[in-house]
Amino acid sequence: MESILPPPLAWLKPFLPFVPPFDIDTNDLCAVGPPEFSVADAASLFALLKGGPPDPRRIAIAFIIQVASVLLWQSQCECNPPEVTPPIGTAPAAPVDVPVINPPSVVAGPGGDVACLVHYPVSYTSPAIGVPTGGDYATINFGSSDVRRLRALTNHVVAGATHPQMTADIAWYAPGPILLGRSPLWNVTPGTHSAVDVPVLPGSTAGHLEIFTNSTSSDLVGGALEAYCGPAGGSPCCSGTDPRLLALVTQVNNLVTIVQRYSVPFASIPGTPHAGLTGDGSFAVTDLLGLRIQVTSHSGTHPDLEGTPPYIWDQGWVSIMTADGLIDERRISFANMDWQPRLMEAAVLVGYHFFPGTTATITELKPEP
Repeated sequence: MESILPPPLAWLKPFLPFVPPFDIDTNDLCAVGPPEFSVADAASLFALLKGGPPDPRRIAIAFIIQVASVLLWQSQCECNPPEVTPPIGTAPAAPVDVPVINPPSVVAGPGGDVACLVHYPVSYTSPAIGVPTGGDYATINFGSSDVRRLRALTNHVVAGATHPQMTADIAWYAPGPILLGRSPLWNVTPGTHSAVDVPVLPGSTAGHLEIFTNSTSSDLVGGALEAYCGPAGGSPCCSGTDPRLLALVTQVNNLVTIVQRYSVPFASIPGTPHAGLTGDGSFAVTDLLGLRIQVTSHSGTHPDLEGTPPYIWDQGWVSIMTADGLIDERRISFANMDWQPRLMEAAVLVGYHFFPGTTATITELKPEP
């Protein structure tokens, strides 16, 4: 949705990560007239950030879906002639006292580098009392990626009568999960949002942001994590393996391999030879690149024509077929020849007919693995 927001609605972009996924059916959307923008209010947007109360939160979500509907209608729908498609209405301005968003809408670390992994939870809660208990506000599993530091983002929302000190750290884990240790503690100042960069503990593969307090309070706090690779101003992305990307790359590689092996082959390997063939016959094949045909003896009803190699007369035919019928055929006119028809990989049967006195060997040619 961020990509279709016009400049007057840029203020809405930081709220989008807090909206659950939604679908808009363009058939239903275009079946009615153009929708109109609704009005936003600060209270419902704040409820969207906190994860509740449910009614104001639903109002904020409905507002954002309505914005998406208006923008999509203008790009995907039109009125039936002679009616004229009306222009888009005036975009709603940011409401007074709109909440300040943490994390920011653009994730940039020191030196202008960009976070390669992020976790932005969508709810604010009151933290546990005492020491770290594993109550995680955000988690990043960076595995073997070249992550050098995590940036912990905290936002303390004053909501109660008392505002006790809150404290945060990052717990480092190895696969298992096995707790390796915790970072030094830092204070979360009431009523503020902050960003703290913490170097990754060597040997760890995940970081968990923990926030706790020293006494009971109705204040709320939200947390998020961003992962950065390399030093400040360095690599904008991580070098670890994304399993989804790996699956797509593997699929592309497999398709390219098929094209390379059959459509633009660069090498072939001799496979099964079928020797001593005479008369009529056939044999089954699969996934071949071509055939190597060698006439081991032939009748001399006609003299060979001079050439390199010599042309020999009346030796017979070789054909390739699928289960449905003929693909291609070739006259045998040389003592040694390779035949690589374009659709050879589709053939499941090789047929042959040799004239009396002709004996041949047909060797299967397979693509290089």
